[in-house]
Amino acid sequence: MSDDGRVRQAALATTATRTDSRLWPILVIRTADWAAPVRNDARTVLRDALAATYGSSYNAALLKAIDVALQIREQHRADAAMALVTEAVRNSPPEVLAAARESRSLPARRWAYRLWLDGTVPSDTLVDAALRETEIVCRMLCAEAAAERALAEGNAQPLERMLTSRNERVRAEALTALVKLGRADRGRDFLTSRSALMRATAQWAVRQTGADPVELYRSAQASPAELPGLVAGLGECGDARDVERVRPYLRHERPRVRAAAVRAFHRLGRPDEEVAALLTDPSPAVVRAVTRRRVTALPLERLQELVADAAQPRHVRQGAFHLVKTHGAWARVEADLLLLASDDPALGRLARADLLAWVYGDSATVYTTPSPRTRERLRALADQAGPRLGDDGLRRLRWLLGHDRP
Repeated sequence: MSDDGRVRQAALATTATRTDSRLWPILVIRTADWAAPVRNDARTVLRDALAATYGSSYNAALLKAIDVALQIREQHRADAAMALVTEAVRNSPPEVLAAARESRSLPARRWAYRLWLDGTVPSDTLVDAALRETEIVCRMLCAEAAAERALAEGNAQPLERMLTSRNERVRAEALTALVKLGRADRGRDFLTSRSALMRATAQWAVRQTGADPVELYRSAQASPAELPGLVAGLGECGDARDVERVRPYLRHERPRVRAAAVRAFHRLGRPDEEVAALLTDPSPAVVRAVTRRRVTALPLERLQELVADAAQPRHVRQGAFHLVKTHGAWARVEADLLLLASDDPALGRLARADLLAWVYGDSATVYTTPSPRTRERLRALADQAGPRLGDDGLRRLRWLLGHDRP
């Protein structure tokens, strides 16, 4: 690591550099050295070293060299390192690339999968990888390659296997390829999927057949498992005529169905009064659906009551807090201070983080001041929450409230 290029070049000529695989990462770095004699010698040494006898120690060292090469690949003159390790892997036994595909380094793992897919991989092996690989990018690389192979061969069987995947993106890739193979009718089977991506893909597939997915939703007899997807689909494809079909589901016994009904009402443009009462729903999923957009039917005073009410479940208070923040900076500050006074540690941490983010950042964009009455109320709450804010946070908040100005 000397600053003197001649010293670095001399180090490359040592026996250890040429024989000790633990030094390969340093060799990789030196292949991009700014001094031409150093990088040329490093490339020669690394090429010779990578041609050594294969074994477990070789495999581990090569994986480290790959990882370093990937880390420096954006640097000037780093192409040679990638070319050398790529050539070494291509010339190695298959288990070397297999080990790289299981690397815990995500860049190395993804690079290895791309290199693997450049070869001739059997179709069934591609599908197996798409179904079993746990890393999302590698999984989708395999799914896309499998779909492309199936389209080229006109073979729907691998795509049908991919439709059994637990991953929605893999299933959507398979269904899209099936449509391109002339199997758009398969879209009907996924119209009530729980996955929004799969429903959208299925709706597109149904339209390719000349049918209207909303008519299928209106006439469908969904099983209990399919009911959330059916309600969601009505919201995605329906119009005002479907409101009466969706409304009963707002009172359904299953939270997933109620949440789907709330989202459908949002999409169908229904007034907020229809869903406002569900802000106190016992299910967090339903409350999250309610708070996806500003619910104007609930006045600020009512939202603040819910925030302050220790008898309410945490998700209700948190949902009300989310809506309070849409009423402006000072309402947000008051809600934060109310939650800071809460005995719920999780809500207290949420409020503290939000309030300090406002004090040290977002407050710079506020050009209004609270009314005298609001200011006094906020000051009292701030004094109560002071120990949790810290001295500096409290001092800044009081200054922003118009007190203790220098």
